Amino acid sequence: MENKNVLLRDIYTYLIIILGFYIVFVLFSSLPSFNYFHLTVFILLTFAFSLFETVLPSGMYINLAYPLLMGVFLLKGPAVALMAVIPALVASGIRRKKPIRILFNIAQLALTFKLASLVFTALGGEAGMAIELSRDWPLLLTTIFALNVFNNGFVSTFFALDKQENLWKIFINSLITDVLKIIPIYYTTGILLAVLYQSQGIIASVLISLPLISVFFIMRDQEVIKKTRQEALTDSLTGLYNRRFMDVWLEQHFQDFVEEEKDLAVLMIDIDDFKNVNDEYGHQAGDLILQELAKTLKSNLRVADVIFRYGGEEFVIMLPRTSKIEAVTIGERLRESVASMEVEGMRITVSIGLACLQEETLEKQTAYELLRQADRAAYTAKYEGKNRVLVHTQKQRFLSSRPGLK
Repeated sequence: MENKNVLLRDIYTYLIIILGFYIVFVLFSSLPSFNYFHLTVFILLTFAFSLFETVLPSGMYINLAYPLLMGVFLLKGPAVALMAVIPALVASGIRRKKPIRILFNIAQLALTFKLASLVFTALGGEAGMAIELSRDWPLLLTTIFALNVFNNGFVSTFFALDKQENLWKIFINSLITDVLKIIPIYYTTGILLAVLYQSQGIIASVLISLPLISVFFIMRDQEVIKKTRQEALTDSLTGLYNRRFMDVWLEQHFQDFVEEEKDLAVLMIDIDDFKNVNDEYGHQAGDLILQELAKTLKSNLRVADVIFRYGGEEFVIMLPRTSKIEAVTIGERLRESVASMEVEGMRITVSIGLACLQEETLEKQTAYELLRQADRAAYTAKYEGKNRVLVHTQKQRFLSSRPGLK
């Protein structure tokens, strides 16, 4: 399956390159008239501003050159805009040591500019037309929005094939969640650049672009703050939520399950004989086991389930609205997936303790009592022989699986 996705990604990449460079040939075969000095200024600005780059939450790169390109596109059309950005794209590809991405980025931008120019023309626009903001703002906004949609569509498709994720989810995330943060200032700057260039010349266009540098540093600082907050709630080794966030999650949600009498199951997962792994193979091997285990557990959970690294070799999974029988099934699936997992010749098993909120009991359980019950069940699973799922009952008895539930 993975090889199939890689093949599809490569086919898509080379298809875009072939189509894109055909468009490049068509565009450059009929270049409009332009001022070479002004084009040089735009090339230098685009190159300089492309160095101010940040990564959006979706994983896509964004830099300060885009507003400039929007303005040049509105002023001179797709061919000149492409000429202005090619040096920056080449430098970016060399910097990241990804030569094929140079060709892909040039090609997908050529396709983006061409499609957006078709929208511009269909709405009554003409390359080099005198822009009157009070009259043409719907045309300008629609064209820039179309340009952004096409660009995100091409890039999102590549990301979806490369990461083996849902295309629609990536596209919507990049178009709405990410781009809404920057669209107002980017759209405004691109349009104002085009308007001021026609009325005030190249210097005014340069000046209107400079405040974007401040916007970049504000965006970057916000991302640093967000990343710092995220790191405070996640385990750096496995990427899972940490115990601190588990406390926050329980504080926010546990009482709702109690009051609404909804099912909540808790799995306590403990690696069997993990100390032996560290002693025999070393702590780096142990870290690798923890990382692969985290991936395996997470890949076998539902969207609503929440997994935490509890500490050391222990993991906790919250299963909202899950009955005991359903939780046992999930626990067994996790246990079997881990038992079949192999990491560089190493194999492990896990003991899993299960506790459920909606048990018949005379006293209300607290969140931490529920955790203690799951922990005791996991401890007993180890005592009984490991590699099994044990279900805690209110009478302090346990149901055991070895490897099937007894």
